[in-house]
Amino acid sequence: MALVPHSADVWRYVPLTGLEPEFKTDAPAWVIQFAGELPIPKSGEVWIDPICVRVGETVGFYATGLVRNLASGEVFEPPIPARPPTGTLPPLAP
Repeated sequence: MALVPHSADVWRYVPLTGLEPEFKTDAPAWVIQFAGELPIPKSGEVWIDPICVRVGETVGFYATGLVRNLASGEVFEPPIPARPPTGTLPPLAP
């Protein structure tokens, strides 16, 4: 979990497409990076190593790893980011 001072910089730490409108702001973002499988309710999918981001009152989950369709068993990758991350999430405390 990390606090990124400017949400427009979240892509520097996690593989996002850069098209997410909620990150086109200078507001801070709380980012939680999960390890493992996370069932996504009502989607019929399991996301592997997703992230959760909160910017202001907006909260969302983003697939940053493989996605498995529970009905078909098909596994696919989320969209490839235009720019790969350049670092890891900053620590909450020294």
